[in-house]
Amino acid sequence: MVRSENRKLVTDTDGNFGAIDLFKIISAIIVIAIHTNPFSSIASGMTGRVIRLIYEFPVPFFFIASGFFLQKKISECMDHKEINACIIKNAKNLIIMYLLWEFIYMPFTLYGMQLNGNTSILYKIRSYVHSLLFIGKFYYSHHLWYMIAAIWAVVLLGLFYAWKISKKQQWILSIILFLSGVIFSTDNPIKDLPILSICSSFYTKIFGLGGVVYSLLYYQIGMLTYRWYKSDDNKPKRKYLIVSFLIGIGGIWLGTECKNLFIPLYVMPLFWMIIELPAMRWKGLFYVRKISGCMYFSHLLFMWVGERIVGALYKGSMPEIPLFLVTATMSFLFGILCLELSNVWRRLKNRKEYKLI
Repeated sequence: MVRSENRKLVTDTDGNFGAIDLFKIISAIIVIAIHTNPFSSIASGMTGRVIRLIYEFPVPFFFIASGFFLQKKISECMDHKEINACIIKNAKNLIIMYLLWEFIYMPFTLYGMQLNGNTSILYKIRSYVHSLLFIGKFYYSHHLWYMIAAIWAVVLLGLFYAWKISKKQQWILSIILFLSGVIFSTDNPIKDLPILSICSSFYTKIFGLGGVVYSLLYYQIGMLTYRWYKSDDNKPKRKYLIVSFLIGIGGIWLGTECKNLFIPLYVMPLFWMIIELPAMRWKGLFYVRKISGCMYFSHLLFMWVGERIVGALYKGSMPEIPLFLVTATMSFLFGILCLELSNVWRRLKNRKEYKLI
């Protein structure tokens, strides 16, 4: 059903939010820039701080968008049983995608294991399983931490709904997990205090220095934003969003060890601004969303290929801008290929079902 307000982003055909889809591909390109570093020559002083602000946007945006659409699906459920089924389905899809991409990157993972030296096979297997479940960072596929973080966020949300934990209690637990990540996964002097040092040791043994625990709070923000969007009365006040945005920028701008604490304050108002944009009814935005996902998950694979291509063209040197362009282009083309293969598979499946009828 299409709402009449100008700020409405839902298309008539598929109910997708156009501006979010557009910013997904922008965010995927920013992630590629983070890993290929095309702006290294200007990443100092004021310019460097601006680049840092941009770089802090995409991954939290992905989490918040995922929470936003999860809440949309939950809101369409008729009862508690349907909500549980919806969350379980979401978690299963994430797990399948995570394992699929981990399988694709497996040759790099095995090569990375060889670089660890003469550790035993048992130790390597144990380390791999531990990382697969709690860290999600492997050789040349460290970006897959996003997937395991999203899985844990959805699993915890499923437990919250199953145990009928109130929204307030969910937020408290989400904030506690987020703060534990801020304190224990950075070079923060606070974690060296006598009591916290024990917690820090326990945290790093499980999660390493990864940010898996951040995801739940971002999911909660996305879900809250959807409830704001659907509500006629309970909207966020613009002045509070501006204050949140300025505080977030200030904390990141200073570049302290606790800058991760300010990222939600910075990204949340931007996300609300994105869904407040005028309607975008170009149907191609649906395909942009699909392509952006393939770009994000495949880009380190093509970065490895790009390093060989650029290295050969520039005789061993590795200029960042050509590497960025090669990686982004190959990832984009791969996304189009995956989209076309998906469409072919869908048509074949529909034709088979039609024949059975």
